[in-house]
Amino acid sequence: MQVKYVHWPVFATLLCLQTLVVRAGEIVFSNGFEPSPQSLSVGYYSACALLADTTVRCWGDNSGGQLGNPLVGYRAVGHAVQVRDSEGVLSGVAQVVVGNWHVCARMLDGAVKCWGSNFSGQLGLGNVEATAIHGPTDVPGLVSPGITVREIAVGKEHTCALLSTLVVRCWGLNQIEQSGQPNATAPNMAYVNSPKTIDLGGASPLHIAIGAYQGCVLTDRGTYCWGKNTDGELGRTLQPNLLWDMPGRSVVDLLDVQSFSSGASASHYCVTLPDQSHACWGRFESGQLGDGTADYGALDAGKAVPSRVLGDPGFSELALGALNSCGISNGALYCWGDGSYGQLTEAAPVFTSSPFQTSIVSDAKRVAVGAGVICAIVGDHVLCWGTNDGGILGRDLRCGIDPNPDACISSTPRVVRGL
Repeated sequence: MQVKYVHWPVFATLLCLQTLVVRAGEIVFSNGFEPSPQSLSVGYYSACALLADTTVRCWGDNSGGQLGNPLVGYRAVGHAVQVRDSEGVLSGVAQVVVGNWHVCARMLDGAVKCWGSNFSGQLGLGNVEATAIHGPTDVPGLVSPGITVREIAVGKEHTCALLSTLVVRCWGLNQIEQSGQPNATAPNMAYVNSPKTIDLGGASPLHIAIGAYQGCVLTDRGTYCWGKNTDGELGRTLQPNLLWDMPGRSVVDLLDVQSFSSGASASHYCVTLPDQSHACWGRFESGQLGDGTADYGALDAGKAVPSRVLGDPGFSELALGALNSCGISNGALYCWGDGSYGQLTEAAPVFTSSPFQTSIVSDAKRVAVGAGVICAIVGDHVLCWGTNDGGILGRDLRCGIDPNPDACISSTPRVVRGL
């Protein structure tokens, strides 16, 4: 038998590069060459990152199975774990979006897979059930030969998809018509268990942006919105007193919109205008519209009329959450709104109703905002700060369990472990 010897420094290097880390049955990472994060999505208490190798890793609360990894059960995980389907690690993902207790992924082949809670029908499986779906599952009846999904978005408990045929289909909670279907008994509970087409009156959708309890579509005829309107989210300047409504023309004074944004926990919207400035409308009690106004502590504080963001440097990307908005300009990160959880970083005021440059984070590539937490891709890492509910900061620290001051709230951006 021939024995081959490997020089120890070379062997040690190879050993370090191939370290396998396992925690309670789940693989955290398998080698020293980690794929870099490409995009982020932050929900209420959990978050996910899409990596360069088209896989997804999630962290935080897992009470609905939204981490997509059956090996971890229902426990919250304070570090990123791989999303797995019945065949192993899920790959071939083009986009990932995180809601309250569910997550959906648009695949490179144009299909959609969802996982997590389905108690409002938000997985689109044709039923409502209390049992969580831990692994990615195809949404039946959504795509067919020659028809693919271009874009997906989620709210708190509903999901929408823009198809290649230029139609929008939504499913999930429809209590106040946030899934775009009539509910004659609203606000009584109602569900849309499988994808249903949104009636846009012949307008062609170009982009979707879904908020916590509503949805909007940018079309060739302007913006159409539906769902909750108690804070002016629908932009119905002619009908400001609607509590909710079916899809209809909104924001009539903003016709030439380049793009627009909301978030799964947000009750406000922002649009990019032709001059690359931005205007926002909806809930503003914490100053999250960035127009210099706020109504701190108000239960119903909303604007149906869009207003310009003050001191707008020309953001290349916007991200919106329940309490904050953030934008990136030439790598600099600006945020505004509520800072009571440290999400505006340590030197910032508790509240600000205009953009505040977060100097601790520079060279940011992407940003995502949740309910009191902000995450950004900086270099080849994901950094998070703010509230740590469910371990969403990704530091292996748990509020109420660990004595470390960062276990509950942190204003210092730090790297998410496992990425």
